[in-house]
Amino acid sequence: GIIKIDNISLKKFGIKKWQSNIGYVPQKPLINDFSLKENIAYGIDKELIDENQIKKCIRLAALEELVSSLPKGLDSKLGERGKLISGGQQQRVAIARALYDNPKILIFDEATSSLDGKNENYIKESINKLKGKITIISISHRFYTIRNCDHIFVVENGQIREQGNYEELSKKSKYFREIEGSINN
Repeated sequence: GIIKIDNISLKKFGIKKWQSNIGYVPQKPLINDFSLKENIAYGIDKELIDENQIKKCIRLAALEELVSSLPKGLDSKLGERGKLISGGQQQRVAIARALYDNPKILIFDEATSSLDGKNENYIKESINKLKGKITIISISHRFYTIRNCDHIFVVENGQIREQGNYEELSKKSKYFREIEGSINN
């Protein structure tokens, strides 16, 4: 098959160029035993890390409190698999990492599914700070995480079954209401 972006074949556009426009926040981010700064600017040589961009990403990902609590601030190591920080903090580091390269599209893949309420609220705040600035694609089974989305696609067996905003789908779609009811219960 062919993947097209604005009617231009991805092959013609350039897959690397397209990928450079996308930031990705997985359900379980990979955090290494590097400094917080290096985990955010993942893959960038230490001497090439943009300090101003790091500060911007920390603010957008609501990580200021973490930075101030770490013994060496941005230069503190996070432990293998991020064992020295909480799951919510790991998710916010992953958000900061995804934002470091100024993506045009940010994909959250079940990014809040294993978090407690407090950390989930931090992630929602981070997402709200980005709303209107970049395109956000949020993949979620939790209905309250998609309530404020501009457009929702309900997917069943790999096919789009319904689409609209939350209010529209709640009113017009029996299927949407059934899914929401079964998940909330």
